[in-house]
Amino acid sequence: MPKRIVGLAGSLGQVSKTRALIEAAAARAGQRFGADVSVHGLADLQPSLGQAESLADLDPEAIAVVQSLLDADAPVSYTHLRAHETRHDLV
Repeated sequence: MPKRIVGLAGSLGQVSKTRALIEAAAARAGQRFGADVSVHGLADLQPSLGQAESLADLDPEAIAVVQSLLDADAPVSYTHLRAHETRHDLV
């Protein structure tokens, strides 16, 4: 069974720089390691994500996305934290 790489972009839109970065990184890793690749965004978890208090509250499509992330051999994600812009002398 081939390895699975699953990406999660933290943007709500299907077109974003973040999603493009995740897709490129996941595709490159998939080619290098011969893995199956899929990428999801927060939009794939809507509309039930905003109202869910637990996984059981998600709709079946959103649960499938979460399960694919949990089952992935290598999850790929990116946060918008800009640590390189933090003034460490002020912390």
